[in-house]
Amino acid sequence: MAEKKPEGKPRTPRAKKPALTLDQLRREIAERAHEIFQERISGRRRGGDELSDWLSAEAEVKKRHGVT
Repeated sequence: MAEKKPEGKPRTPRAKKPALTLDQLRREIAERAHEIFQERISGRRRGGDELSDWLSAEAEVKKRHGVT
């Protein structure tokens, strides 16, 4: 005898997030790097330079969007 599946609401497909373009990703990283720079020069963030600002921003943005 075959098992019956429980009846209930049919599953609705989840809407996919629109793909992030490379240009959008780069722009978001640049904006975040600038924010980090502003934090650094205002004294709210210690140490660093332009490269470390960019790399930190890149890691944060990629993690937020699930990009590897």
